[in-house]
Amino acid sequence: MVGGMIKKDQEENGKKSREERSPSEAPSEARSEGGWEEKYKRARADYINLERRTKEQQAEFLKFANSVLILKLLPVLDDLEKAVQKSKDSGLNLVLKNLQEVLKSEGVEEMRIEVGDEFDPRTMEGVATAEGTEESAEAQKVNEVLRKGYRMKEKVLRPVQVRVRS
Repeated sequence: MVGGMIKKDQEENGKKSREERSPSEAPSEARSEGGWEEKYKRARADYINLERRTKEQQAEFLKFANSVLILKLLPVLDDLEKAVQKSKDSGLNLVLKNLQEVLKSEGVEEMRIEVGDEFDPRTMEGVATAEGTEESAEAQKVNEVLRKGYRMKEKVLRPVQVRVRS
């Protein structure tokens, strides 16, 4: 009973009536009555953005879904190329061509690096250095390509292994 009287006194003495309040002083319930539309619009925009991001992530996943398998096939391709160079067997040439066509259809391409090209750490892996007498400007040039590198669409699957002049 005493608690009820205190509450009544607070309402009478400490607070203005609803008619006397300005709109900015209105209780949060009154402000939120019209704010539900804003909350709905914000939630809807968040949901639309989430859908868009999810679709983009799914498309990115599908684009590179085969990259793990292709990475496992690249050493087989390397070995097959070595076998073709040594044996000159027409059957091996046909198998090599077929494998290269399959990889090409999946968006895999060999990165062409030549001796004398600038060293690019984004596409190359420097595994050794070659001593040279060239000036320091030549220090970051490819001296020898040790292993081919491959790219799938715009993503580097396997960097080119190179020897760099030091």
